[in-house]
Amino acid sequence: MFRLDTPGGGGLGDARRRDPKAVLSDVIEGYVSPERAARDYGVVVTRNGRDWHIDEPATAKLRK
Repeated sequence: MFRLDTPGGGGLGDARRRDPKAVLSDVIEGYVSPERAARDYGVVVTRNGRDWHIDEPATAKLRK
């Protein structure tokens, strides 16, 4: 038997409706880059030292 697990996938529904906190978690875990989070999910994630944050105003503007 052979099994291959890969991250990501096609997903279900509009990516820009995904919970920004879930996208932030994906960035922190290394599944999604901050650039892809903004481009694909409309979530602007910034880093302050070791801490990652959602830039709420920029995210709202991008998702408009």
